[in-house]
Amino acid sequence: MHHQHQSLPTCSNTFLRRVEDMEHILRERIALLPGVRDRDNSPIIFCPARDINSNIEHVRNLLLYLYDVTADDAKSRGFVIVLDMRRGTSWDVVKPILKSLQEYFPAKINCVYIIKPEKFLDKYKISTAKYTKFELQMVSPDALTKYIDYSQIPKEFGGSFKFDYDEWIEIRREIERIVHRISEILKNLDRISFEMSSAEMPIDAISAQKSVQTHSNLYPILTSAPIEEFEKQIFSIKERLIYEKNGGMKNGIVCTPPNPDLIAVFPNLLQLLKTLVKTRNEVLYNWETRKTELDQYSQLKLFEQDAENLSQWICKHFNSLTHRFVLIGENELETNRLLKEHLDFAESVKKIEVSYTQVITVGIRLLNIQKFGLNKIESISLQLKNDWNQFLTRIDARTQLLQLAASAHKKCNLFLKSADHWQMDVGVDPNKICINDLPIAAKRHQEFQKLYRSSFAEANEELQQLLKLIKKYFGESINKLSITPIIQDKLQLIGNTFKGINTVWEARDLTIQNKLSSADFVTDLNSVLDWLNQHGEPFLHRKTGIGVDPESASILTQNHQKFRAVAINTNKNAEQIFKLRHVLDDADESVRIEANKKVEELLLKINNFKRCMEHRTILLHRAYYFYLHYDEIMDWYNKLDSRANYICIVPESVDYCEKNKTTFHHDNELTDQAYGRVMAEAEELLQSLQKQRELLDIDNSESVTHVEHLIKDIENRHLNEKERWKEQLHQVVSDAMKQLSEILENLHMVYAADSTIPVEQAIVTAAKQLQNLEDEAMNVLDWLNQHGEPFLHRKTGIGVDPESASILTQNHQKFRAVAINTNKNAEQIFKLRHVLDDADELVRIEANKKVEELLLKINNFKRCMEHRTILLHRAYYFYLHYDEIMDWYSKLDSRANYICIVPESVDHSYGRVMAEAEELLQSLNKQRELLDIDNSESVTHVEHLIKDIENRHLNEKERWKEQRIYLNTASKISTFLRDCFEIKKQLESWRQDLQGLRHSVSNTVEVIKQYHTQNTVKVHQVVSDAMKQLSEILELIKTKNLHMVYAADSTIPVEQAIVTAAKQLQNLEDEAMNIAKDISNRIELSIHLSKLRQMALEVVEAIERQQMRLRQFFHIPGNEQETDLETKYFNEFRIEIEVF
Repeated sequence: MHHQHQSLPTCSNTFLRRVEDMEHILRERIALLPGVRDRDNSPIIFCPARDINSNIEHVRNLLLYLYDVTADDAKSRGFVIVLDMRRGTSWDVVKPILKSLQEYFPAKINCVYIIKPEKFLDKYKISTAKYTKFELQMVSPDALTKYIDYSQIPKEFGGSFKFDYDEWIEIRREIERIVHRISEILKNLDRISFEMSSAEMPIDAISAQKSVQTHSNLYPILTSAPIEEFEKQIFSIKERLIYEKNGGMKNGIVCTPPNPDLIAVFPNLLQLLKTLVKTRNEVLYNWETRKTELDQYSQLKLFEQDAENLSQWICKHFNSLTHRFVLIGENELETNRLLKEHLDFAESVKKIEVSYTQVITVGIRLLNIQKFGLNKIESISLQLKNDWNQFLTRIDARTQLLQLAASAHKKCNLFLKSADHWQMDVGVDPNKICINDLPIAAKRHQEFQKLYRSSFAEANEELQQLLKLIKKYFGESINKLSITPIIQDKLQLIGNTFKGINTVWEARDLTIQNKLSSADFVTDLNSVLDWLNQHGEPFLHRKTGIGVDPESASILTQNHQKFRAVAINTNKNAEQIFKLRHVLDDADESVRIEANKKVEELLLKINNFKRCMEHRTILLHRAYYFYLHYDEIMDWYNKLDSRANYICIVPESVDYCEKNKTTFHHDNELTDQAYGRVMAEAEELLQSLQKQRELLDIDNSESVTHVEHLIKDIENRHLNEKERWKEQLHQVVSDAMKQLSEILENLHMVYAADSTIPVEQAIVTAAKQLQNLEDEAMNVLDWLNQHGEPFLHRKTGIGVDPESASILTQNHQKFRAVAINTNKNAEQIFKLRHVLDDADELVRIEANKKVEELLLKINNFKRCMEHRTILLHRAYYFYLHYDEIMDWYSKLDSRANYICIVPESVDHSYGRVMAEAEELLQSLNKQRELLDIDNSESVTHVEHLIKDIENRHLNEKERWKEQRIYLNTASKISTFLRDCFEIKKQLESWRQDLQGLRHSVSNTVEVIKQYHTQNTVKVHQVVSDAMKQLSEILELIKTKNLHMVYAADSTIPVEQAIVTAAKQLQNLEDEAMNIAKDISNRIELSIHLSKLRQMALEVVEAIERQQMRLRQFFHIPGNEQETDLETKYFNEFRIEIEVF
């Protein structure tokens, strides 16, 4: 830190010229500066008369010193020099002074007054001397008062001003001594500040401690500045200057005012003292900051040292642990010893963990309070944590390895020790066990297997895990370790031991299992045979009945199903026995022979039992349905008995008679069918009873007799019904003939009653109407068969484009006009259908058939005609819209060159065409159903067109995505370029306005500043937004890999165009902002100047007012009362001045 102290009249150059250095020159009284002023308020230097010539170098230094100690505000008004050449002062004495004034004096010299010399030659020399810097004017002592007030002239020059030169030198000495001491302190503070700012941080903990101590030693030096002492000294000098100068005003007479040149020193002295206080405070602040940094740095270095020591300790023991890692012992004793040593080491590590925790805690605390080295602290802490965690992981891994090795050795030894006893007696010897004790022996044999298998599994598993764990830590180099062969040998040893024991155990177990299986097999075999002999076959021999009606047959069926569910389990058991028959191969000879005989016996019995069960199931099923159908047919015969009651009744109409005949024939047919079905079931039931007798060798004649009796009943009833049908049919025919005769007789009587119409004519008319109706129907049918339907079957195409579809539609409309007449004729026929009511029965039936045929054909023809009209209409508009949308897609293909806007009508058109295509396909499917034709060619053609539309639309949809990106980007670029152009216009206008403000900052500067600040912020914001928009556009172009050109000049890439526009905008902004900054400075200076001008005006007015008041005190009071009053006024005035 370097301080530039404010220039002081008394100390600005005191480092070169001080009273202590120039006291011998001052004592020569070559020139005096008593602090007086002429009438223009210019400072005056008096040169007393002397007869000794002075050294010009002394003169020059003295004048320069006097210039330095003059008040700064008086220097600019120029100096007045008064040379006294009386009392023998010669020209040679004055000449060095004038020469020094001419050549070295730095200030303006208003005039040099020379009090008239006594020698003529000296007058001549003065009058003829020429000096360019000032003019010489010889005056007499009395005339000097014309230019200088009498009170401003020292007594030795003929005035009344009392000037104590020795006192002046002493005051100057004290002032300069204070300035010098303050300056030295400031130098020392600057030096200390510089040393602190340029000092480097310590490199280690020791140097950090030394730096902290050295820095702490600076504090007493910084706080030793005697600020209060300087204040007291300055105040003492000022009091001495003001009061002692005027003798304390003991007599109440005001003499000359205090020396203005000395008085002017005190503001600067106080300012210098303030600078000292400020500098000291700044240095103290920097000292505190530096101290904090050094403390933190010292803590950092201590942290680094502790972390380094701990890290070295970890590294050393980690390496030691790594070297001993594979040493796990070749036997249980050695492994337990190594495990104990390792556990002791792990316990000692827990004590070191306290130091680790402390270091990590210090690191965390430093991270919270430090302002520097945070990354290093964090890195050291992280590295230390990783090292420590890795170290603990390695300890845990070795602990796990040693514990696993100890457990493996222990379990391996336990297995081998137990194996010695097991090999003597492996499980249970089957040769020593009787057949009844086999289950218990087998259980003990299995428990023995669990015992040695679990012991082996534990030992083997531990050894395998140990190998896996070693491989995990050492990888492929596991084979190079000395412990690996030892573990493998142990694995082989226990494996061989296990195989030996297991081989013996398996052989014995096989023998035991064979014996158990044979015993179980024989037991199960006897159990199944016993059930068949005691339950199965006796049940079938007992339950041979089939019931006498549906209800009893149903009950028997249910009981049989329950028994069958029980028998299914027996069948399964038997099948299982047949599958396990091979277990007898290893049984004893006698047991095997006996068991095989029983198996063969079971096979015969179970097969016969199955056949009997299946046959009884079928028998009961047939019996139930036979009884059911027997009851139904007997009920039917009873209903037929009641038919004789109404078959003899003659109906009122022919239709009812016909209905009776139809019913009669229908009932007879149903009766024959039911009879045939029931007789077939009866035959099947008799066959099943016969088979039952053969299978079970039982007498079921009772059931057979019952069934045959029922069959006989059915045959008798059916034979009776057949005889009765012949009689009923004969009666129906006779009744019909009789009724026909009556109808004809009644018809003749009706026509005979009307004399105007002959009977023959009525019959002929009716016959003609009937013939005409038949002819018209035949004509319509012939037209439909020969023209209508063939036309529809021939004309099934729908065209391939709008033109062909339009032609087919026109032809269809012509044919439709012809078909309308046929439809009208058919409708007329349907209206005249009532004429058939009086026609002959056979004629009416035949005509009605033809009318019904015509009705079906004409309705089908109408549907086909209407469908083809719709079909051709849909085909025409589909082809039309297909061409329109394909033309639109072709236009869209050319859009890629200029990326036009995609209309929403494309999606709408696509949806409309696809809907029309779907309707057209539906119509073609309906056409195929109505006409039963193959229109696959038209369907294929339409589907092909649909596929074209879908492919084209899909391609366009894919291309729309890319085009939308280009459109959006182009829109953003256009907007950006337009905004850049508008912003540049506004910036140009603003810059011109700023140029005008450079030379015309008006009095309304505060208003201008407000608007100028707002405009500056707004311009900066607008340009920033434009640059942000530019970044987004460039990022979009880069991300989407867009290749675009500038429309104004296709040779320029669009990126270059927008970047160029942005650079132009930035350059214009920089230029405008520079001007704006200059204007801002001017505005601030103008505001500051206005404030200073206002303050200066106020100060000048106050000084002028105070000067007017001060002049009032320059008179001598007439009496003591006036003196006291004037003194009071003057003291008040002085207090006001000091306050001001």
